[in-house]
Amino acid sequence: MTEITKSHLLWWENNLDTLGKDFARWLSSSDIKSRKAIFDYIDRNNHITSVLECGPGIFIDYNLYFKNKTNIKYTAVDITPKIVAEGKKLNIDISLASIENIDKPNNCFDLVYCRHVLEHQDNYRKSLDEMLRVSNRFVIVVFWLLSPGKTTISFDNKSQLYHNSYSKAEIEQYLSQNQLQFEWQECDIDRVLIIKK
Repeated sequence: MTEITKSHLLWWENNLDTLGKDFARWLSSSDIKSRKAIFDYIDRNNHITSVLECGPGIFIDYNLYFKNKTNIKYTAVDITPKIVAEGKKLNIDISLASIENIDKPNNCFDLVYCRHVLEHQDNYRKSLDEMLRVSNRFVIVVFWLLSPGKTTISFDNKSQLYHNSYSKAEIEQYLSQNQLQFEWQECDIDRVLIIKK
């Protein structure tokens, strides 16, 4: 069982009941191009047979794409008990885990990805390292806050939520230091980072 020790990780659990419909309406249309970019990438790389989504939210990607992909084993992890319970109702292979401590073995998924998750962590590196650890081929991160200059860590005390804008150059330097190949795709408001191990 994952223990939530950081207050910002409780945000979805505390707000899902009251804001869930608003998020469903906004998320289903605002970032559809970056969703399509991920789905197209998987279709082009037909040797991707296992996918882990970190932070599936209200399961938009699952319902739009993975539910009908019998050749892909879809798995999810989330820090929010309500989301995990909802996923289990949909017969999704989902477990309660932090993106900073994914409860899966090394190199067990062809593709590991998250969407709009790292901006809400207190730092991106631990999450990214965990995603890389459990992936054997690809990691995709979708950012909606990304800075061409310096990283800005922004914590809202009232909502207990981070809205960080990470430095694109800093992320690229970190990946290069770890000898990882990567590319970016721009999709309206989103920046899609594709990392190849």
